[in-house]
Amino acid sequence: MAEPILRRTRPEFAHLPGEADLPYEDDEPLAESDYQLEPLDYAYNGLSTWFQDRADVAVQAGMFVHYPVVGEDGEHERRMLAPDVSVLCRMPKRQRFSYVVWEEGKAPDFVLEILSASTWRRDTADKKAIYAAIGVRDYWLLDPVGPFLTPPLIGYRPTGEEYAKIGAEPGTTATYVSDVLGLELRIDNDDRFRIPDPGSGIELRSHREFQEDLAGAQQRAAEAERRLADLEARLRRESE
Repeated sequence: MAEPILRRTRPEFAHLPGEADLPYEDDEPLAESDYQLEPLDYAYNGLSTWFQDRADVAVQAGMFVHYPVVGEDGEHERRMLAPDVSVLCRMPKRQRFSYVVWEEGKAPDFVLEILSASTWRRDTADKKAIYAAIGVRDYWLLDPVGPFLTPPLIGYRPTGEEYAKIGAEPGTTATYVSDVLGLELRIDNDDRFRIPDPGSGIELRSHREFQEDLAGAQQRAAEAERRLADLEARLRRESE
C-alpha cells in the first residue's frame, strides 16, 4: 500500500493545489530518439538498482516537478518541468503522481537532462537557472550526440545563488564526482556515458546490460554443469 502524500505546506503555499490535484502526464515522449533513450535508460535503471535497498532515496524519470514562484501580485504561483532523471535524497521511497516542492519541503537533489536538438537551449539556459533557484544540488547536462555541449558532460553545483561548473577529477578529462550520489559520472574511451562507484570500481548497469549479464551468467552455469556431467561420465567409464 502506498504511503500517504506528505503535507509540509507552509502557510504561504496553502492556496496552491496538492499532489493529487496537479497534472502528472502529457502527450510528450520520454525521449526523442534512441540516442536520448539509451543514456536515460542507463541512468534511471542503473541508479534505481544501485539505491534499491535505500528506503530514503528515490529515483524518478520524466516525473513532473511542481515548484513555486512569486507572481506579479506577490502571491506564490506554481510552475512545472519534467527532468529526464532526478534523485531524491533523504526522502521516502514511495509512489508519487508528481513531485511537489512545496509539499515535500525541498527540490530534487540530483537532476540529469539529456540534450536533444529541440531541448538543448532550454536545458542549458532556462532550466539551469530554474534548478539553481529552487535548490537542486547537482545539475548535470549530457549531450549524447552533439554538437550542443563541449565537453559532452557538464555538471554544476551551487555557489551562492548561482551554479559553478564541477571540475574533472585530477588526471582525467571526462570523469567527475557527484557529491550528492557519491558516484562518478564520466564519458569513457568509447564515448559512452557511464556511472561507476569510485570505491569499488563497479559500473552501474542499464536494464539491457543487466539482462545480458544475467544471460551470460546462466550460460556459464549451464556450461559448467555440462562439463561436470561429462567429467562424471568419463570417471564412471574409467572405473568400469
